[in-house]
Amino acid sequence: MVRSCWYVIGLGGDFAPETLHETMVAGRVLVVWRDRAGGLHALDGRCAHKRFPLAKGRLLEDGTLECAYHGFRYDPEGRCVAVPALAGRHEHLERLRCVARFPVVEQTGVVWVWPGVGEPPSGPPSTPELEEPGWQVAVRGPWRLRADAQLLIENLLDLTHFYPLHAGNIGTFADASVPVEVSRSSDGSPPLLTCTRRRRAFHFGPTKARWFGCDVGDNDATHAMVTPGMFRVEERGGPVGSLEAGLARGFVLYQFITPVRAGELAWWRLVCSPETLEVEGEQRPLAEVVAEDCEVVVAQDAWALEEQQRMVDLGDEGFREVQVRTDAPVVMARRLLADLEGSVDAEPAAVAQ
Repeated sequence: MVRSCWYVIGLGGDFAPETLHETMVAGRVLVVWRDRAGGLHALDGRCAHKRFPLAKGRLLEDGTLECAYHGFRYDPEGRCVAVPALAGRHEHLERLRCVARFPVVEQTGVVWVWPGVGEPPSGPPSTPELEEPGWQVAVRGPWRLRADAQLLIENLLDLTHFYPLHAGNIGTFADASVPVEVSRSSDGSPPLLTCTRRRRAFHFGPTKARWFGCDVGDNDATHAMVTPGMFRVEERGGPVGSLEAGLARGFVLYQFITPVRAGELAWWRLVCSPETLEVEGEQRPLAEVVAEDCEVVVAQDAWALEEQQRMVDLGDEGFREVQVRTDAPVVMARRLLADLEGSVDAEPAAVAQ
């Protein structure tokens, strides 16, 4: 499980001022809140005294967080600033272990947290379409799945599963044989891994035929793992020749993947597009139509991932995984994730200041 990564914990509207929220990211339990000025804070969710959940405590007028068990009080940096049982003898506080603080950022309406060690080298990945003037955004999720985050990452890079898993909506039998172009970042800069499929004079399934306004046409689809916590998908399509002529329609899909703990993940999908689509005589935002049409796709993926996790949990005794040529993106992702995991396993320091 990669911890040194920005992960989504919700949207801005999910965090009302002066309300404590408990969340778990990459196996770390956190308490997150927005102060009255609008700033966000995230601390280790366990009181340093007896591990009582800090989200069950309360925020005081001075902006500190008081534990509901023994009243240990913490500032937004995680420093213990008061202990009722010490009866004012606060000279002992400098020897008390404080709770770890984790960087948290709200960007383009999305709230990100960094559960890794120390300060992140840069901010969260860019998501400009979420605030692009004239663009509509359709939000779906979060879904909580009983599956490792790595299984979803592999699913999003494995474009050959569109048939048979998604046959009848976004996939057809012909999709299984569409070539996949794969590229990997050579210097660790985002996107880390990209898969692209280019369809020309292609017979679309019913869902994509509706999106692109034709039964036979051209379509480019790029699936990029920007970080282990975010995928960016871009699709454009239309009648034959429309891509080259700049007449195709399309959308951008952000997929946020947050490992909760081993065997559990949270998943958001945000579809963005400036275009509309006529549906039953009514003009509707293309982003909303795509989001609605993909609800069945998400349900199919969720079913497959949880069934896959059930088999993974049985262990590897007597089992040998077979890989074929088209599994190259999955193999590359596994190596990439293993490299990232291997470089980040130290615990964050929690030293009183």
